[in-house]
Amino acid sequence: MITRVKGIITDPKREWAVIAGEHTPHAKVFMGYVLPLSLIPAIAAFIGYGLIGFSVLGVQIHSISWGIRYAIFQWVVTVGGIYGLYLLYIGIQPMMRAPSEKNTNYFIVSLIVTIVVSLVFSAVFTAILIRSYFF
Repeated sequence: MITRVKGIITDPKREWAVIAGEHTPHAKVFMGYVLPLSLIPAIAAFIGYGLIGFSVLGVQIHSISWGIRYAIFQWVVTVGGIYGLYLLYIGIQPMMRAPSEKNTNYFIVSLIVTIVVSLVFSAVFTAILIRSYFF
C-alpha cells in the first residue's frame, strides 16, 4: 500500500495507468486501501478535538499554539483537497476508459454529485443532531 500511495502522490499519471491494468477484487481494494486510509481523518479528528482544542457550551477552549496548529491543519487540508481534485481529474480517463474529450465533463459531474450528496447528508445529520439535542 505504501508503494501505491507513493506512486499516486509522486507520479499519478503513471500510477493510474498501472491501476487501470489491474483487476483487483473490490473487497481487496476496500480492505487493503479504503479501510486503512479512512483511519487517517479519524485519527486527525481525535487529535484535533481531543488534544488540541474544542468548544464547551459555546465557549471555545484554545490557545495561540492551538490557533497555529489549526491554521497549519487547514492549509494542509486545502492543499490536499486540491491535489485530490487533480488526482480525480487525471484518473478519470484510465479508470473509466473514456475518451479524453469527456474528462472535463465527467470531472464536473463528479464534483456536482459529490457536493449534492454532501449537502443532503449534512442536512439529514444536522436535523437528527438538532432534534436529539433540543428535544
